[in-house]
Amino acid sequence: MRHGFLRLLPALILIVLLAGCSDGSSAPPLTEGEKAMLALRDQYPSPGQLIDVGGYRLHLWCRGEGSPTVIMEAGWGGWSLLWGEVPTGAASFTRVCVYDRAGTGWSDPSPSPRRADVIVGELHTLLASSGIAPPYVLVAHSIGGIYVRLYAHNYPEDVAGMVLIDSSHEDQVLRYPPSLQGLDAAQIEDNYRRGRVAATGYYALHLSELENELAGLIGRLPSAEDNRTMVAVYASRPWTWTSAAEERERIPQSNEIVHNAHITTLGTIPLIVLAATQGFDLYPPDIAEDVKRIHMEMQEELAALSPKGRLIKAEKSGHNIHLFQPDLVIEAIREVVQEIRE
Repeated sequence: MRHGFLRLLPALILIVLLAGCSDGSSAPPLTEGEKAMLALRDQYPSPGQLIDVGGYRLHLWCRGEGSPTVIMEAGWGGWSLLWGEVPTGAASFTRVCVYDRAGTGWSDPSPSPRRADVIVGELHTLLASSGIAPPYVLVAHSIGGIYVRLYAHNYPEDVAGMVLIDSSHEDQVLRYPPSLQGLDAAQIEDNYRRGRVAATGYYALHLSELENELAGLIGRLPSAEDNRTMVAVYASRPWTWTSAAEERERIPQSNEIVHNAHITTLGTIPLIVLAATQGFDLYPPDIAEDVKRIHMEMQEELAALSPKGRLIKAEKSGHNIHLFQPDLVIEAIREVVQEIRE
């Protein structure tokens, strides 16, 4: 009897395995939207490298040759492609590396909170893992300015120069009119909404509709192919929307971290601060002038962080100076690089 059971055992195991395969635990078929997202990811792969930083990968895209290496930190919601003409222009005289923060562009999402100290740590790990030797010139737009100043504070020996492009200031929430905080909340919710829509594959199936939503950026990039790539990434990687929303939710914490770091100096590094002069009419009329005045005061304070710092006003640009006056940004990078080389 025992031997008979043993002879039947393989058949019994097979029956159990087959039952497990048919209990509904197998993955459901892909929806048309999911298929469209996967197709776009295949059609528009990352142009740079994907570097592991501890179980997830960040996208790093380097061009040009020479030292010091320029590292570019995008503003809120930005990523490597949205630097427009600047990386290619600066790569004509030195090595330039752009990267995508976790969860943006071609980078994987991160399990860690989208907070300044975490983001700075991820960048440091990325640069070490990729073998890019310091010193660096850090170029940052908007909230990226918060991150690179904390980076320079934490790793001063790694930073030789800096260009801040209409940078955020850690005290701006405290100094701007309180009514602006409501605008942040609306932007956060809009990004979460777009993330939910993108996750269904709707945008991947309706690219022209997403193009209309991104009309403010369409045409600001160097080529039609760049525009198509930008739309494809937003359509096929829904975490790009939600990671940006999470990062914006953490801005008060990021500001507090940098405020508490008491960054009163960047040493004697070459520093250029580019400040927007246009676009303040987009704010409610009763606070527009106050916002502009406070913004300029904070840009002057940033320029004063180094005795070699200076402020340049971008007379033809709103907040995205790198898209409206790329030559101004390229020239600022060139001047900082040349000063370091001398």
